[in-house]
Amino acid sequence: GMEEKKIDRRVRKTKRQLRLALTELLQEKPIKDITVREIANRVDINRGTFYLHYRDVYDMLEKIEKELFAEFNEIMQSHKEETDPTKPLPILNDIFQFFIDNADMAIALLGP
Repeated sequence: GMEEKKIDRRVRKTKRQLRLALTELLQEKPIKDITVREIANRVDINRGTFYLHYRDVYDMLEKIEKELFAEFNEIMQSHKEETDPTKPLPILNDIFQFFIDNADMAIALLGP
């Protein structure tokens, strides 16, 4: 009910903050030099909270990548039926929007 929604929203917010911290750190140094403590400190949560969601930094990155690929796949699937060659592909709008929405992570994952 209401309580679950509140918890769900809080979890999403926490994960969003963690992801932001990771992307910022990835722009400063390689993943092997990033610690859970650094990520947690950056968003002002304790490490226990991090470990509720992820085993370690690599697990976190892997899960974020999986989420991004799943989202990207959904975009591709939702446009499967479009074949009108006279219209600029709506799929491109969605792909560009996806990269805009996920720019921080795309930059961090794809490198400079």
